Amino acid sequence: MFCCISGEVPNAPVVAKTTGHVFEKALIEQYIVQSGKCPITQTPLSVDDLLELKSNSATRPRPLEAASF
Repeated sequence: MFCCISGEVPNAPVVAKTTGHVFEKALIEQYIVQSGKCPITQTPLSVDDLLELKSNSATRPRPLEAASF
């Protein structure tokens, strides 16, 4: 699960109920305040359209630089 804005694994993941896209909560809230739209589909989006997701932070993937091949 990756944030559609940053491409990183979100610390506080939320999903837009209207589009199904996953975002980092702080990033999408800031974007909504500025534009009022989904950054992916450009459809209207409000903070009320966000649903917090429960995730286990202990299973975060290792960065590619830390992988040993």
